[in-house]
Amino acid sequence: SCDGFCIASFDFSRCATLPAFAGGNPAINWDYDTAGAMDVNDAAGAVGGSFNGAVSSIPGVLGNAVDFDGSSWIQGAGPAPLNLSAYTFMTWVRTAGGSGLDFIMSSGDGPTVYTGSALMLDGNDITSLYEAGSSGQEILFGGGPVCGSAWTHLAMTFDAGAIALYADGQLLGATTAPYAAITHSGNPFAVANDPNNLTRTFTGSVDESLVFNSGLSQADVASAMDHQLCGSW
Repeated sequence: SCDGFCIASFDFSRCATLPAFAGGNPAINWDYDTAGAMDVNDAAGAVGGSFNGAVSSIPGVLGNAVDFDGSSWIQGAGPAPLNLSAYTFMTWVRTAGGSGLDFIMSSGDGPTVYTGSALMLDGNDITSLYEAGSSGQEILFGGGPVCGSAWTHLAMTFDAGAIALYADGQLLGATTAPYAAITHSGNPFAVANDPNNLTRTFTGSVDESLVFNSGLSQADVASAMDHQLCGSW
């Protein structure tokens, strides 16, 4: 079994024959294990991050994770280098639930007209947010409650308007946007914060935050989780 994780069990004997991950290289890879010029190095090389407030390093799913007290976050040195028509946000989360719109990962959220995407909690529910930047174009799409205080693998995908939300490699739900690409304001990539509203922070822990410039399939989302649990990521 995999005690401490939301998934009920994981067959580690599969690790010896696990197929290679076919989802390509991430555009952002914050593993929270190393720091250099910034508090968080980007293993993909594009966007590092700086701590704001009391961000603590704790043991994570792989190596170290970060823990947020509800008034802290990590701000990227710039926006996520997104393919605005196809991308995936993915991360591990451990929380007892949120109090409102608690942002876990976000990119491109604008100061005048809200634009961009976010993976967040809407109360206790895992939720994805997409905004094309004009009136009536916001999509707030939820998929059910988080799994107590255990580590949960979350992913949200966008592919030419097709939206899907996953927890522990399982599809929570899917919908279709009325647009084939989001609008990006250029605000910094952030973890545990909405750059447009600093009250929308996150209380809990985050590990292995990834952004891909493709709308990964369910098989690729599950494969990424498997590789991380097997220690072969």
